[in-house]
Amino acid sequence: MPEGFGTIWLADPLHIKVELLVPIGTQVGLRFTIRAGGPTVGAGVITEMLS
Repeated sequence: MPEGFGTIWLADPLHIKVELLVPIGTQVGLRFTIRAGGPTVGAGVITEMLS
């Protein structure tokens, strides 16, 4: 979590860097969801791919 943030609320802008455990096929513009044991806790759009 970025410094100064206790909670991220709906529609708050947030940039995160994620390292995947296994390779997957993806591209800029695809949407994703983040789940925690079933419920969706986050969602977004891929805006940049790092090598």
